[in-house]
Amino acid sequence: MSGDSPTRMERVKGMNKKTEELEEIIGYHFKNKHYLTQALTHSSYANEKKLGKLGCNERLEFLGDAFLELIFCMPNLPRFRRVN
Repeated sequence: MSGDSPTRMERVKGMNKKTEELEEIIGYHFKNKHYLTQALTHSSYANEKKLGKLGCNERLEFLGDAFLELIFCMPNLPRFRRVN
């Protein structure tokens, strides 16, 4: 395919190279590269590239926010328990 814009395969190869570089920098290798790519994909990029809602980080962000809320709220529940 000719032209200035890279093909989907070229973008995927470029993203794989970038995630490998990130893994080397942070000293951790992810077992599931799909989750890493999804976590790093902003919804505006996914929308522009027509990846759909499953192609961006919003669901993982929501899950992470819910998990952090649970972790930080659980220790405080006994302090704020309503006594009848």
